[in-house]
Amino acid sequence: MKRICANNIIEEDVFFGKDVKIGHYNVIEAGVTIGDNVIIENFCEIQKNARIGDNVWIRSYSRIGVECVVEDQVIIKCGAIFGPRTLLKRAAFIGPQVICTSNLELHETGTILGENSFIGAGTKIMPSIQIGSDVIIGAQALVNRDCLNPGTYVGVPVRKIK
Repeated sequence: MKRICANNIIEEDVFFGKDVKIGHYNVIEAGVTIGDNVIIENFCEIQKNARIGDNVWIRSYSRIGVECVVEDQVIIKCGAIFGPRTLLKRAAFIGPQVICTSNLELHETGTILGENSFIGAGTKIMPSIQIGSDVIIGAQALVNRDCLNPGTYVGVPVRKIK
């Protein structure tokens, strides 16, 4: 069953899996694929050719950029923004107001957030950064370098503390 509330803009060639729930005032552009059991709340933007896996929850006011991939069981809290070609791997948790920038004119790849990663509220992630699996990034951090090894990273700029 698919439940789409009123006042959404959904372009052609969007694929919906089973049991998808979409709130009000969203924009979903052409070529987007949305998996099974996905919840997209209100005022979200899913840009062209993005892929959303199964059992994903995207909270209100979030933006998923062009060609982003959101794997299964990812939670994206309110107001998160992801630039083009960002990869959110399985079971990542993205806190509110996280901004993940991309500049594909200068960098060939987008940012990668590893499996089971936890990104704290208000964190800013610079272009083409890689965050490994089982990494915790504390709230309000500035991630300006790769954080590949499991552990806890905090600060401006980010540094490993545990």
